[in-house]
Amino acid sequence: MILHFVPAKNVACNSSDIGVGAKEAQIIKPCLNFHGTSNSVRGNITYRCDRTKWTVHRNNCLAGPINDLLDSAESLVSSPESQKKLPTFLKKLKETTKQTQEEINKSAANLNAILETLTLVSVIPV
Repeated sequence: MILHFVPAKNVACNSSDIGVGAKEAQIIKPCLNFHGTSNSVRGNITYRCDRTKWTVHRNNCLAGPINDLLDSAESLVSSPESQKKLPTFLKKLKETTKQTQEEINKSAANLNAILETLTLVSVIPV
């Protein structure tokens, strides 16, 4: 962590949640749980000081259940019983994507993880 001194005359953005910054400054903060959900979240959000307020510049948050699906898909592909386990995995994938739809919509990282999961399991012969 590197702290940068910002003279008071250069402060454009000031938030108790994000911090203090000059115009066009960027701050990277860890992801917190999405509002209204209990899912664990991994990754970070990059905020940018636009004029007088912080705005989300890049959202790299990955919901825990989606990350777990990706991990499971990686294991499934290398499993000798991948064909047998595929229907159960696809059912879990469907349920998890329904339950985490809000998180998927809020973060490109979540959508990318779902697409990567589908790409992984698409090589399993049926």
